[in-house]
Amino acid sequence: MIELYDKPFLRMHYDPHLRLLESEWLNQHVAMGELREGLWQSLLMVERYQVVSWLSDLRLLPALLPTEYLWLQQQYFPRYQDLPLHKVAVVNPTDAIRHDHLKAALLAARSNGMALQPHVRYFESAEEARRWVRQPLVSMQLPPRH
Repeated sequence: MIELYDKPFLRMHYDPHLRLLESEWLNQHVAMGELREGLWQSLLMVERYQVVSWLSDLRLLPALLPTEYLWLQQQYFPRYQDLPLHKVAVVNPTDAIRHDHLKAALLAARSNGMALQPHVRYFESAEEARRWVRQPLVSMQLPPRH
């Protein structure tokens, strides 16, 4: 794994053989600018390294404020939905409030017409997510043709 990004609030590694990005939030208590920076850098890394699989560990995802929901809808999700990802494994936030924030952001994106990738799976542990995301794709898991 190659380290791509290392800040006190977020770390990202890349496996070039699997074209896999692993991102892990390290601190729930970050400034909103750092939250946006981390989310945006994740998208940029997926684009730059032509990532096809992404493990996003959100156990320590910072809380989302109302202004962040708007930013997610206007900036983050439109770019995210265009990524050529095949598999995304998300490790759920451990805190119930942050988990509710994540669900609310995803629901808002879908209700605003965003077609977020259907190949996202949610996990309670990073180990379980890592096992799934590293498995080869089978025909039923292939993304739709465009």
